[in-house]
Amino acid sequence: MKVRKQNISFLKSGSGSLNSRIMLPITWVRELGLSQEEREVYIYQIGEEIVIRKTPMNFDKKEAAKIAFEEVKQIILTKQYIEHVEIIEIIKTIIDSYFFNIEEKERNDKVVALVSVLRDSFLDKKYEFVLDNKKQYFFDKEKYNFKTVEELEKYFQISHEKI
Repeated sequence: MKVRKQNISFLKSGSGSLNSRIMLPITWVRELGLSQEEREVYIYQIGEEIVIRKTPMNFDKKEAAKIAFEEVKQIILTKQYIEHVEIIEIIKTIIDSYFFNIEEKERNDKVVALVSVLRDSFLDKKYEFVLDNKKQYFFDKEKYNFKTVEELEKYFQISHEKI
């Protein structure tokens, strides 16, 4: 791994909006196979990291689940629970960042696969879930001991209009 400390430049456009720019060492750019003719890159934000690649990332179910798990964990730390549909949205966003122009059926297959890996990650960790016919919530089982969706919703005062 190569490391270089850089500053980011912040520029104001003519319309007043703020843009940022960072200079990359030309040797690194060349090592990626980039040039003035071949300058297309894929940029990913993964947690607190920014990854720049010449080619798109290959889908790795475990790596994608790790990314999803970290995002879900942050939400649980903030609001103490997360609903299953929110997890699905996070997973769809992650899958969309791996693939461009993916067909709906393939996307859904990948979502299902990723949900199962993520759910196993949750069950191996300190998270628990409650579910009923319509909703499923995950929460920190070291802090809470909910047996039903109703208990969780009542405790956090979740109104049914929002759901």
